[in-house]
Amino acid sequence: MIVTERERVRISFFLAGAPTAEDSAWHLPGEPGFQPELWARAGDVFDRCVRADGADEERIALRVLEIAEDHAIVSGDLPGSLGSGDILSGERDRSH
Repeated sequence: MIVTERERVRISFFLAGAPTAEDSAWHLPGEPGFQPELWARAGDVFDRCVRADGADEERIALRVLEIAEDHAIVSGDLPGSLGSGDILSGERDRSH
């Protein structure tokens, strides 16, 4: 049996303001990573948050429901006081 390792890619989202509640989800103003083919997709999970103030990286669990050039809609528990300049990131299989 041949076992191959799946190639993983980093996904990211750059916050441009404070999240707002939207039904049972959160609307995050901002923009996804630099290359559209590496943008988060519905079902992907942001599992880390780097704060603009330089605080330690924080583990999170926000599932992407929708992504666009100027916002993301996510579900899950928000860490306290997300805001402009914070960066959310995660990983997924390149083939996803």
